[in-house]
Amino acid sequence: MFANEEKCNHILSFKDQGIISWIENKIKFALNDTVYVFVSSDKRIRYKTKVVAVNCRRRDAKYWYGIAPNDTTSMLQLVQEFSGNELDEQILLRYGFKGGRS
Repeated sequence: MFANEEKCNHILSFKDQGIISWIENKIKFALNDTVYVFVSSDKRIRYKTKVVAVNCRRRDAKYWYGIAPNDTTSMLQLVQEFSGNELDEQILLRYGFKGGRS
């Protein structure tokens, strides 16, 4: 999933509460799915998460710049944070990554 840091401070949400809320558009999550989060400001996959709740209320509204959408979300719990460059966008593109899009 693509985390647009111009809309929401996902990094701080993970640091403060270990979760982010994610609206499901085209892709529907199931409980216990693994979701990798591509962070726009880093241009890399930064987080491995696990879906710990579906069809729930947003819990990261205070991390949004402006008014957070009031929608039904899935809760993504932080499992692992990646710090190296192995998952940078330029490397991922070589393996078929289509680029992060919000």
